[in-house]
Amino acid sequence: MLLTLALTTFVVGASYAFIRYNDVPSKFFAYKKNVMEFDYAGYCRKLKYLFQYMWPQDNRVRLKVVACFVLMMIERILNVLVPLLGKMIIDQQPQNSHFLWDLASMTFGYLCLQGNGYVVQVFSGLQRTIYNSVRNFMSSQIKVDIYKHLLRMPYSWYMKSKDEDPVSIFYASVGRFEHFPEYILFNLTGSIADAFLGFAVFASTFDFQLTVMMSAIAIAYFVFNRYIYFWGQVSFEAKDDEDEDTDEELNSYVLCQDALENFETVKYFCAEDMEQERFERAIKQEDTGYLKTQGFDEFRSTFIQLFNDSLMMLGAFLMAYQRSYDENSTLTTGDYVLFTSFFHKFTQPFYDIDNFINQLRASAGEADAVIELLAQPEENFGSKLKNVKIYGGLKVDNVCFSYPEGEEVLHKVSFEVPEGKTVALVGPTGSGKSTLIRLLYRFLEPTEGAIRINGTDIRDHDIYDYRRQIGVVPQECILFDRSIKYNLSYANLEATEDEIEHATKAAQIDKMIEKKPKKLKTNVGYRGANLSGGEKQRMAIARTILKKTKYLLMDEATSSLDTVTERQIQKAFADLAKDRTCVIVAHRLSTIVHADNIVVLQDGRVLEQGNHKQLLENNELYAKMWNLQLGGDFDL
Repeated sequence: MLLTLALTTFVVGASYAFIRYNDVPSKFFAYKKNVMEFDYAGYCRKLKYLFQYMWPQDNRVRLKVVACFVLMMIERILNVLVPLLGKMIIDQQPQNSHFLWDLASMTFGYLCLQGNGYVVQVFSGLQRTIYNSVRNFMSSQIKVDIYKHLLRMPYSWYMKSKDEDPVSIFYASVGRFEHFPEYILFNLTGSIADAFLGFAVFASTFDFQLTVMMSAIAIAYFVFNRYIYFWGQVSFEAKDDEDEDTDEELNSYVLCQDALENFETVKYFCAEDMEQERFERAIKQEDTGYLKTQGFDEFRSTFIQLFNDSLMMLGAFLMAYQRSYDENSTLTTGDYVLFTSFFHKFTQPFYDIDNFINQLRASAGEADAVIELLAQPEENFGSKLKNVKIYGGLKVDNVCFSYPEGEEVLHKVSFEVPEGKTVALVGPTGSGKSTLIRLLYRFLEPTEGAIRINGTDIRDHDIYDYRRQIGVVPQECILFDRSIKYNLSYANLEATEDEIEHATKAAQIDKMIEKKPKKLKTNVGYRGANLSGGEKQRMAIARTILKKTKYLLMDEATSSLDTVTERQIQKAFADLAKDRTCVIVAHRLSTIVHADNIVVLQDGRVLEQGNHKQLLENNELYAKMWNLQLGGDFDL
């Protein structure tokens, strides 16, 4: 008893001395307070949110989850009982037995003592097989939910996230989420079950003092290992803070991607050597950090192995001491063999729980970004009026708009577009023309004022019903990496071959298509890379024609066309605009001279408006812009 107490006190005291000597507590608590403060209320909210994936609505999947959990518990119990069976075989082995009995019993005993008996393997394999389908179902549900949400995020979110690749965001979100349910349902729960079962078997099989001592040391190891983990985190966080103070953050992947994607700029300025030097510095910095991390992990791994071996030697020594000097000892050879084979089953759960806590913390931290993303409202501004066909004139009524934390882009803008008429928006770069188009299409919402159709605020219409009735030719046409026909039909999935042919002729793109070997089946490449700027713009015009809407928004629709093609397109637009309500953003004033009304913007305000003749007579900004495009000179 005294020896047990002395050894336990020594181990705990040595751990305490190490911790105090290295000032781990102050570092740990400072780190926990500033960086890793654990929000249990928030964590419970995450678990509640994730519960829908842990416990899906599909009853068949729920049954599989229950079956996996039951099989896991059976496997855990057998993992404990099988070594006990091996002990019984060894202890009951007769001294003068038959060879076949010796062979059979020792073989079976060997398998049992390994803790991986055939029965355990069967249950374990069955559990993994069933859970594979559960994992795939959960992963699919997570992917669909995140993808569905990303598709319906508002335009403003994409503008704020334009520096990030949405595809990268999607796959990073899925990767952060899909293993979280497994960690909680099986890994952490299974390890806790192992710890309780191990203690129960130890207490019922071995001396109670030995059980208490081994438990105390194992718990001390768990706490000590947590301190070491946080100690390492403190060091790495301090290093990260130092790196953040530098002027340049080096990331080899980002540098490589940035330089290779912008290879033309690199070559324009002969910056190959500079980019190579930056990349080499980034690699060196990352290697240094990797080696430090690996060194710390190796230190922890070595410590764990030495601790386990030392604890096993301590237990073996105490058992030998008790058997030699305690006349009432009932320890047998089978007990000793059981101890050596069962020891890791007793200590491993503490290591697993520690490891899973780290994984859960990391996953919970990463899941924050995903849950925050999924908590953001989808694009569904107003839905009072559904399945309502819009008609009538447009009225922009004292509209103001400011981007979040930005300057005001539009201020008290007002104008009307009578039904069936065309209004053009002109002005210097940055005057707010494209922003108005985005407001009209409801990519953005006014900060103040309103946009009305036939007297009804467009925000009262279901956003998707509204957009389906508005045709748009954007400033930059982005195409899918599919065929010409696929990209054209995207505007109208029910479009016939004749309608597609009519649209291509109207957009003056039919001759280009005929020259292609595969005609309409020609692949346009990534974002339309196989087409010229003018061809992509005409593709956008053809798509808008196929959409068959009564309202058209065109954002500098002919800006990428040559002069000859522009003249051809103007006639096509004149025909297209008949009996349609059109708003056109124009850079070339010659394209909008026949507009019913021209609104001149400057610095987000309406400077003047009227038809072409009236604005020339006013001799204000529009007249100066017209003279400039005719070859004159003036100072804005």
